Amino acid sequence: MTSSAEAKDLERLQRWMLAVVTHPKGASAGVAAPGARGLLPAAARDLEAVVTRSRQLSALDRLGIYADMYYLRLLEVLAAEYPTTRTVLGAQKFEQACRAYLERHPSTERTLQSLSVDFPKFLKRRLRGQKGARLAVDVARIERAMEEVFDAPRAEPLKFEHLKKIPADRWGTMRLKLTPALRLLALDCAANEYMAALRTRRKARAPAARPSFVIVYRNHLRAWRMTVTREQFALLGLLGKGWPIGRAVYQSCRHMRVRPERLTTMLSEWFRDWSAAGLLVEIAGPT
Repeated sequence: MTSSAEAKDLERLQRWMLAVVTHPKGASAGVAAPGARGLLPAAARDLEAVVTRSRQLSALDRLGIYADMYYLRLLEVLAAEYPTTRTVLGAQKFEQACRAYLERHPSTERTLQSLSVDFPKFLKRRLRGQKGARLAVDVARIERAMEEVFDAPRAEPLKFEHLKKIPADRWGTMRLKLTPALRLLALDCAANEYMAALRTRRKARAPAARPSFVIVYRNHLRAWRMTVTREQFALLGLLGKGWPIGRAVYQSCRHMRVRPERLTTMLSEWFRDWSAAGLLVEIAGPT
């Protein structure tokens, strides 16, 4: 049987190994870092007293293999989550940004689901003032949102037939709940159109700066993205905040220059499409 002291020694060795191979600057810096030295002071003085060397590799080289594999895996994850961001920045610049991000935001969870949650914000700070920064950040925000909605909780979609049954005089009190698998993005350029263009041709022209509104959502086990109008974006945002349907419609559409009958038709089309996309999940009464 393993004694309590042996178990503690093993745990300390495992924690030391983790601290060394996950250090953002490599195994050598990991061995010398305060966290590792505090766990195994002997290793900082004589590494081979803890990790034996092989015929071909020193103790540090052997640790370096694990450290390199760890960061290569994290870089692969970021490249898989942000393929279009990588295209915008170029492979070298993207990898440099990823390494800098991992140094500032090391992985601390058991899974990699939240590894890149702060990557778009990091890019915005890192690229400030550089050419193409606006497009790279907006694309990164879309790609991060696609990861989030794919893993978001599931909710049963609301059928449009149920929505049509709400009397017009109840719109002032009834509320609609939106699916948790939805993200609303106010962007600085037409990044979604750029991403769509890349799917049809190898090169696409970078869009000019202008407000753009995109929704990202999950439907039928796939993540989708769609450019919407300012009014649609505002309406979904207010509904998501719990505004009554009538107030949300008035606030978001009051500046539209359309006749009332045309607005009624447009709203019906919007809600029909949103219902089909699974964005609406529940009708709620007054609170």
